[in-house]
Amino acid sequence: MTPVQLALLLRTLKDPSAFLLCGDANQVVHPNFFSWAAVRGLFWKQGDGTLPLNVLHQNFRNARLITSAANQVLRIKNARFGSIDKDSTFLVTAASDTEGQVSVLPLAPEAVDALNGAIRRDARFAVIVLREEDKAAARASFQTPLLFSVQEVKGLEYDGVVLFNLVGAQRRIYTEIAGDLRPEDLGDLTYARARNKADKSLEHAKFYINALFVALTRAVKQVILVEEDPQHPLLRLLDLSETAAPHVEARVSTTQEWAAEAQRLEAQGKTEQAQAITQEVLQYKPVPWAVPSLAEVEGLTSQILFEGDRKGQHLRTVFDFALWYTNVHTLTVLESEASYAPARQPSMETLARVKARGQLIAKETAEARRKNTKWLHHQCDLYGTEHRNRFGATPLMLAALAGNLPLIEELLARGANPDAVDEAGMTAVMHAVIHAALDATYRQGPFAGVFDRLAPSHLDVQLEGRQHRLVREQGEYHILLRMLSRFRGLRFAESGNISPDAYPELGLNSNGEIEGFTAHTLAWPDLPADAPSDLLQGATELASLLTQNDALESGHSLELWVQMPGGTFMPNPDLFLPVTTPTGTWHWQPLIQAMALRYAHLPEAFRDEVRPFQVRSFAPVRPLGTTLPRLSPETWAAAHSPRDPGVTVPAEVGTRYDGAHDHTLLSVLLGSASGVTAAALHAQWPESTTPVTLARTLRRLRAIRLVVPDDEGRVHALMDTGDEVLAAGDLQHLSDDALHALLIWQSWRGPEGIAPEALQELRASGFKGVVRELLLGESLPDHLRAGSTPTFERRVNRQDRAAIRAAVLDTLREARTAQEEGDPVVVDFGQAFFQFVLGDDPAWLVGEVAGPETRGETFEVTGAYQARLAASGWLPEAERDALNHAQAWNLSEVSLEAIVDETMALAFDLYGAPEQDVKILVVR
Repeated sequence: MTPVQLALLLRTLKDPSAFLLCGDANQVVHPNFFSWAAVRGLFWKQGDGTLPLNVLHQNFRNARLITSAANQVLRIKNARFGSIDKDSTFLVTAASDTEGQVSVLPLAPEAVDALNGAIRRDARFAVIVLREEDKAAARASFQTPLLFSVQEVKGLEYDGVVLFNLVGAQRRIYTEIAGDLRPEDLGDLTYARARNKADKSLEHAKFYINALFVALTRAVKQVILVEEDPQHPLLRLLDLSETAAPHVEARVSTTQEWAAEAQRLEAQGKTEQAQAITQEVLQYKPVPWAVPSLAEVEGLTSQILFEGDRKGQHLRTVFDFALWYTNVHTLTVLESEASYAPARQPSMETLARVKARGQLIAKETAEARRKNTKWLHHQCDLYGTEHRNRFGATPLMLAALAGNLPLIEELLARGANPDAVDEAGMTAVMHAVIHAALDATYRQGPFAGVFDRLAPSHLDVQLEGRQHRLVREQGEYHILLRMLSRFRGLRFAESGNISPDAYPELGLNSNGEIEGFTAHTLAWPDLPADAPSDLLQGATELASLLTQNDALESGHSLELWVQMPGGTFMPNPDLFLPVTTPTGTWHWQPLIQAMALRYAHLPEAFRDEVRPFQVRSFAPVRPLGTTLPRLSPETWAAAHSPRDPGVTVPAEVGTRYDGAHDHTLLSVLLGSASGVTAAALHAQWPESTTPVTLARTLRRLRAIRLVVPDDEGRVHALMDTGDEVLAAGDLQHLSDDALHALLIWQSWRGPEGIAPEALQELRASGFKGVVRELLLGESLPDHLRAGSTPTFERRVNRQDRAAIRAAVLDTLREARTAQEEGDPVVVDFGQAFFQFVLGDDPAWLVGEVAGPETRGETFEVTGAYQARLAASGWLPEAERDALNHAQAWNLSEVSLEAIVDETMALAFDLYGAPEQDVKILVVR
């Protein structure tokens, strides 16, 4: 650790005096100028020179002879290089009563083969080489998976170690280190520099003497140096004699011991050796059953919904995953869209779905609930301690769900990892928590014992770039753990048979839909009295923790959860969680990714906070390789004809954003012709009026198709909520890849690709052209429907058709609707509304009357209505309600006045709209 790092660490502490720094300067492999004197000086500069620095002279790891050899290395180092500092100039005393063994074995085939046979399957013996490039030679002689370089083996210890040709690999340098030293020159250590202070020729050799010391001290009982030159001068200085056949007890470690060692190494980031154990010793087989990913199950769901897939196996897989991962939405879809009988009751009744999930868990944990668990251990021997069932659960997770404490202890003894997660980021204890929330028998039975054994000592989270650690003694630890364990299953326990008076206490909104957690729903009031005390926190105590503004003394708020609109609480969507990769390294990952929330059925308000955009693979609207068609009478008629039944598009393409500052942000975006920078958005963002950050809001906007960034970092508005499309800016800065992503993101095209000429046309036409072109196949761009953002509004309150006609004509002319650069106009008659927009072919003006049915009102289709419709010549819209009607006029043949007269007659006479309170909107 450098002084800069240490100074930074001290500044993060509330009380720097409560700081314990332990270390051994002689265990530094690469020289880095560390000294305890520098540390002491740093404390003086920090203003506290009273902190004690104590030196531990005893060695509690190594046997006596190993300690003696290590002390001899320190004598050589002191004689050749001088002292590191005064505090590190001492020899250690072995605390062990074990004599131990240190010997030198010649690098001869017979001797090495015998040694290899004794240690190759012993998990207590390791082989150490000087550097990474020396491993190949060692592998030719030793078949143990426990092969390390000196740098890798730091922090580890083994009963015995073999130092493979450590000196011989760098014979010349170690000869220089030995130099002209004689045994009688190596006495007690003296605090001094090297004998020749000006001689820096051996500075490069410090690494090698440090490496020898570190390698020797990895052994607890026995060290064997296998050397091509057993009489090397340095080995003679160490007073080590050649041994023809050192005594090594041949031992074969059990599978459980090897599995535990692999687990230990993986936890410390020694992935290479952990994988070698798995492949060479344990030789685990892949499980013979399918373990589909959540993405694959999502794909099956899409096939069922959009492609008519009704295969029984696929339906059952989706149904079981919905139960296991508590997804009510999928259960509902299976019942309503696929008529899947087993999903009928679970989709409608809370008790039925909880019962169905309990039956599924009982089936999956059948072996884990037995007293005789030989079969489960046999599976661990075959497939590994971390093998997965079809839902991605490990044996330890199944044991936790089964409440089998003896099995939990057996699996932990085998090396099972309690921190292992499934694809949804759930650990064994998190599975226990959500099961306890849904099953009172489990909660009042084995749950407390399972939790006490498997709950981690701490939770690490990152928020706003700062890492925070919550320990089990903190109430916040339990609140956050329960939230993370249960929030994807909140709607699973939603019940319609609850009195409205109980809604606030249970976290339900006014519609009886669950919105988040309350102190009441987080508490465990019915746990056994002998449960751990930290599980018995009451609702009052939890309520205090939930509502208090927990802030650190440094001024950085620690918002582990956020308050939802109805006063309930959910985990902060800006949290990052630590995630371990398959290679053993770990990194911070956003909550949405770490817990796979894109596949979860979350409360709606929280879903808008965390939901990412979803890309479905479906057939493109138009054949690939063709340019985008222009709007003409022919293409208009084709757009209104029934689509190819093989082309299916999801009905739901988005959800409207209901944030507190959507209008502020969108007005900035929509007012820009070519996108805006982050700085421009910050300048308009009302920071002082909201706890929601701009970054979080932009993420939400992107997640629900409101904004898109270009290749130059500018942000453009492009909103497709299913009810409306808002567009601003252009596509001039978007690369081909970005355009492809945009089209897939908007669910306008499948991921197969798009013709280059179509991309060029998109780039030239700008966002408005994109909206017009890509929404071809609908009667009009949806931005003309309800909820648009007008830039001009005119009201006509007189009961006079002539006045309304005049106002509509004036608006059309002012908006230049009949010209290429004009804007659409909407005339709202109350019971119906009419929309005017210029076709992409500027010779045509397109219109639509949307009647009462569009607004969810009832309308009686009488014979007189049908007769008037037939006389008008207007066509019912394909794939829309029959009460919506469309028309297109050639502006070279029909005047604007005649068009307005025709539409007025349709609105007033066909639909019977009152001639009053008409609102005229211009949409830009």
